[in-house]
Amino acid sequence: MPMITVEFTDDEFVLVSARAASLGKSVGAHGHDVIVGGAQRAGFPRDRPEGQD
Repeated sequence: MPMITVEFTDDEFVLVSARAASLGKSVGAHGHDVIVGGAQRAGFPRDRPEGQD
Protein backbone atom coordinates (compact mmCIF):
# COMPACT_ATOMS: atom_id res chain seq x y z
CA MET A 1 0.00 0.00 0.00
CA PRO A 2 1.41 3.44 -0.89
CA MET A 3 2.46 5.58 2.04
CA ILE A 4 3.57 9.18 2.62
CA THR A 5 5.51 10.92 5.35
CA VAL A 6 4.35 14.35 6.48
CA GLU A 7 6.48 16.66 8.57
CA PHE A 8 4.99 19.03 11.16
CA THR A 9 6.42 21.61 13.50
CA ASP A 10 5.78 20.83 17.16
CA ASP A 11 3.00 23.44 17.24
CA GLU A 12 1.37 22.06 14.10
CA PHE A 13 1.46 18.53 15.47
CA VAL A 14 -0.24 19.64 18.69
CA LEU A 15 -3.00 21.26 16.63
CA VAL A 16 -3.42 18.26 14.30
CA SER A 17 -3.37 15.78 17.20
CA ALA A 18 -6.00 17.75 19.08
CA ARG A 19 -8.27 17.88 16.03
CA ALA A 20 -7.87 14.16 15.37
CA ALA A 21 -8.61 13.36 19.02
CA SER A 22 -11.72 15.55 18.94
CA LEU A 23 -12.98 13.38 16.08
CA GLY A 24 -12.03 10.13 17.83
CA LYS A 25 -9.38 9.35 15.20
CA SER A 26 -5.66 8.72 15.14
CA VAL A 27 -3.49 11.36 13.48
CA GLY A 28 -2.88 8.94 10.60
CA ALA A 29 -6.57 8.23 10.07
CA HIS A 30 -7.41 11.93 10.26
CA GLY A 31 -4.62 12.78 7.80
CA HIS A 32 -5.86 10.13 5.40
CA ASP A 33 -9.41 11.44 5.56
CA VAL A 34 -8.31 15.06 5.03
CA ILE A 35 -6.09 14.22 2.04
CA VAL A 36 -8.58 11.91 0.32
CA GLY A 37 -11.48 14.27 1.02
CA GLY A 38 -9.56 17.19 -0.49
CA ALA A 39 -8.76 15.22 -3.64
CA GLN A 40 -12.40 14.12 -3.97
CA ARG A 41 -13.69 17.67 -3.54
CA ALA A 42 -11.25 18.89 -6.18
CA GLY A 43 -12.64 16.32 -8.60
CA PHE A 44 -9.40 14.56 -9.44
CA PRO A 45 -9.72 11.28 -11.38
CA ARG A 46 -9.29 7.99 -9.52
CA ASP A 47 -6.57 6.72 -11.90
CA ARG A 48 -3.02 6.61 -10.56
CA PRO A 49 -0.57 9.08 -12.06
CA GLU A 50 1.75 7.57 -14.68
CA GLY A 51 4.73 5.76 -13.18
CA GLN A 52 3.02 4.96 -9.87
CA ASP A 53 1.99 1.36 -10.47
